Amino acid sequence: MLKLQDLMYFKKLADLKSFTKTSNFFNVSQPTISYAIKRIEEEFNIEIIVRDHKNHSIDITEKGQVIINHTEIIENELREMTFDINRLKTQNIKCGIPPIIGDIYFDKISINLFKNNLMDSVSIINKGSKDLINELNTGNIDIGLIGSLKPIKEDKLISKVIKIDNYRVIVSENHPFSQFNKISFKQLKNARFVSLNDHFTHSLALSQLCKNYHYSPSVIYKIGDLNLYKKMISEGIGIGILTESAIKGSDHIVSIPICDQNQPLFLISKVYRKTSFDLELYNKIIEVFEYSLSEKS
Repeated sequence: MLKLQDLMYFKKLADLKSFTKTSNFFNVSQPTISYAIKRIEEEFNIEIIVRDHKNHSIDITEKGQVIINHTEIIENELREMTFDINRLKTQNIKCGIPPIIGDIYFDKISINLFKNNLMDSVSIINKGSKDLINELNTGNIDIGLIGSLKPIKEDKLISKVIKIDNYRVIVSENHPFSQFNKISFKQLKNARFVSLNDHFTHSLALSQLCKNYHYSPSVIYKIGDLNLYKKMISEGIGIGILTESAIKGSDHIVSIPICDQNQPLFLISKVYRKTSFDLELYNKIIEVFEYSLSEKS
């Protein structure tokens, strides 16, 4: 009878191309690996490996590769099952919030989590939006508030845009542009930019705005700290862009509307992993996130 472990043995054998290395990896005898291969071949009545005795190696047949592809899917499902079971056991949900979204909304989110007696059930992970998408896909986090330029579409994830914001050009209070009521990126071809780094969607938005006028921005410095980014802009080191909601009166910077057509928007989406169960705690936290972003200031 075919066993799940047989498939794992075969997948590792395909990686290592050696019965000896595979048996050593699993700390089992070589006949154990051989019998596993035999059971798979007998189960499906196919040949899955071809032995090259002269070179002491093996090749995987086309039918064997099909088995490997499905084994990888099974491994992923087992990994996700483990995450789901652990979530049910610990009642702890890992939530990802990027620095910019956290700077704008974390006070509201934390207050609403406390009001609903959920704070002890939540672990907050702070990373850029691009990193959080990867964390969601790998199951390292469960829920994310993700910034993007377009709606997020991932096979393993459920996503809904819950907030849309505009980008603004930001300059120091003493910058010549500070007197402008609006500005076009056509006027900024020779400007010196300070940019948030590539972990932020702002970097991509800046490139897109400049691309409309067929030039690349002159970025003199990239940074991953939002508060330091604002400080550098306020000191006149360069100009930048920032989503409108992240700009505060205490930042000592001037926000200028962008008048270009087809400019990117800053989308905030609630994004969470598809699960095979209905966990009430999970759904409550998602509701708190959405409610917090819809509250009026």
